[in-house]
Amino acid sequence: MEGEKLCMICSNNIGKYACPRCNIFYCSVDCYRAEMHSNCSEAFYKDCIADEIKSQETNPDAQKKMLEILQRMQQQQEDGDFDGDDVLFGEDDEDELVDLADRLKDVDLEDADTVWKCLTEEERNEFQELLKSGDIESVVPKFEPWWTVKDEKKVIDLDQEEKEMEDLRKRCPKVENKVVQFSDLSKVSPAGTVCYNVANVLAAYSVIVRYYNGEHKQYVSESAPLLVAISTNLSANQNFPELDMAVKSVQLEITNCQCLSQVEGINVEMEADVKRLFSGPNFSYPKFYVDCALGDLYSLFRLALNAKKRKPNEAGEFSKQFPDSFENCVPELQKSKVKLCLRKIEYFQSWAKDHFQTPY
Repeated sequence: MEGEKLCMICSNNIGKYACPRCNIFYCSVDCYRAEMHSNCSEAFYKDCIADEIKSQETNPDAQKKMLEILQRMQQQQEDGDFDGDDVLFGEDDEDELVDLADRLKDVDLEDADTVWKCLTEEERNEFQELLKSGDIESVVPKFEPWWTVKDEKKVIDLDQEEKEMEDLRKRCPKVENKVVQFSDLSKVSPAGTVCYNVANVLAAYSVIVRYYNGEHKQYVSESAPLLVAISTNLSANQNFPELDMAVKSVQLEITNCQCLSQVEGINVEMEADVKRLFSGPNFSYPKFYVDCALGDLYSLFRLALNAKKRKPNEAGEFSKQFPDSFENCVPELQKSKVKLCLRKIEYFQSWAKDHFQTPY
């Protein structure tokens, strides 16, 4: 063994390899990854991941999906339901999961660059592998909108139905604003085509809610402009003479939207969703879902009215690797436009209160 150098990490084995950064000899991957050598090893893995990502086509939804996964993880931690079976990075070592939870504890999960800095090279690698394989869809649980609950019974037990409605009200968005009588807004009766305009708005709403997995109000600076962009009743005050035209209009606007048009199956449930919303959960409450959806829209635009202006991105490491297609997709929603949208939603709410009719 004369002339052979010992591993300078563990001092137990022959140092077969030399670190290209600091030139010390080491014997194995474990020693290369050792804490005393972490400055070199972390930098090496960081460069490898960055180079690999740059060599591939960027997924425009990567940033949103990563945040969804990590928000879910944080919510589980806060609820005391933090289970290794449900999270992104595997279940081999419970200590690693606790460590990850600690690192993300006080982190703003909407700041992707900050989150990325908190992840180890192994966690970043795992995330990248999920993106490449498409398995990332299996990590985010399938979202089931609140309006899909439907009771088709013709014979009704009133006590049972009221109990079911109590449970459903807890799941559905609440109407937080005061809805006035339609006669307080206008002395003229509404046109019979108002329901088609409502259908146009609800079609856009259903697409956006599904796109954000029900977390559209957490991304109000994105979701509100996108919703307005694909509803021409909101964006251009277009009136629709028939239902088919109102719904197909949203499909057309999606194809013209840079970021939404790239999402496979984005509008596959849209027509069915509009019908579900106009049908309600049962025969006794046909307009309940419309009331809830309009109430949720009102809350969304109230949040948009008070939202801070978007700041130009100072791209961090994650943003450079996974550029956000939204930045150049939809212009910022002006406050004056938000106020007009709020007034329109209030009009629709009063219409639903006193003159509701389904287009189906």
